[in-house]
Amino acid sequence: MRIRTLFLRFFIVAISLFDLALGIFALWRIPPRLVAIYGNPYTAYIAGVGMYLCFICILTAGWFAWILLNTIDREQAFTSKALDQLHDVTLSIYGIAIEFFIMLPQIYVTAQFEDAPGMIIAVFFAGMLPLTVAVTLDIVHYLWTKALTKINATK
Repeated sequence: MRIRTLFLRFFIVAISLFDLALGIFALWRIPPRLVAIYGNPYTAYIAGVGMYLCFICILTAGWFAWILLNTIDREQAFTSKALDQLHDVTLSIYGIAIEFFIMLPQIYVTAQFEDAPGMIIAVFFAGMLPLTVAVTLDIVHYLWTKALTKINATK
C-alpha cells in the first residue's frame, strides 16, 4: 500500500467514523428539537430527512472512494472500471450537495426566528463546497475519459 493511499484511507475512515457517530447519536434528536424550538414541523422533518440522506451519501462516497483507492493500488487507475468508480464517487458527492439544499427551508426558519440572515448565506456556501468538488470530479472524469480514448486509439 502506498503512503498516499494510506493517508487518504485514514481520512476516509476518520470521516466515516465521525459521520457514523453523528448518525447514531445525534441526528435522530435534531428534528424533534427543531420542532420544539421553532414550531415548524414540516421544515424540521424535511431537514431531518435531508440530514439522514446526507449521512448516507457521505458513507456511500467514502465506500466508493475506498474501492477506487483499491483499484488505484492494483495499478488499474487508467481503466474503464476506475472511471465508473470515480463516477460513483461523484454521484455520491452530488447527493451531499443536494441534501444541503434540502435543508435550506429549515435554515430559513431558523434564521428568521434567530434574526440571523447570514446563516442562510453560510449554509448556502457550505452546500456549494460539495457541489464544487463534484463538478471538479466531473471535469477529472471527462479528462480521464478523453485520455483513455486517446490511449486506446493509438494502440
